[in-house]
Amino acid sequence: MSAFRLYFRVVSQSLQPEEISKRLGAEPDDSTSIGSRRHPQSPRQSHTTWIRRAGVAGGPARPEDLEPVVVGWGLDFADVLGRLVYAPKKAVLSADAEAQFSKSFLVDGRWTKVGSGRNAVYYRYFDDGNGKWHWSGSTNGVTKTGIPVPIPMSRVPIQIKRG
Repeated sequence: MSAFRLYFRVVSQSLQPEEISKRLGAEPDDSTSIGSRRHPQSPRQSHTTWIRRAGVAGGPARPEDLEPVVVGWGLDFADVLGRLVYAPKKAVLSADAEAQFSKSFLVDGRWTKVGSGRNAVYYRYFDDGNGKWHWSGSTNGVTKTGIPVPIPMSRVPIQIKRG
């Protein structure tokens, strides 16, 4: 049986490993800092990596062996990790984005028109390259703090506007 490996990797272009550790309340098993080098001849890192591995003593691990390790890190760890992932300048997912996807059309990505006339709102979706589509904004998008971050109407394909 081959070993099963599980780890969490945080990559940041703005936070150093110390700040990530402070926020998560945990130390990494491995990390690199912005501006550091893996080898003297390597280019400087443009980002931080912070890695925490789940492991058990005594050899190869099975997934069921690692579950108690990760659960033992606690809900606070999971909550803060989730907040680290949140990008404050990105729009918050619209509540009906998943339902609207079923009505979307394939035109320069996927788009859905909700409503009509000047009150219409347009949702955009992108393909991740693995056959999965993700909501990527709307013409009425706002951040978690309420700051408007709309997709410009000029970016909405004319076929969708007319649809």
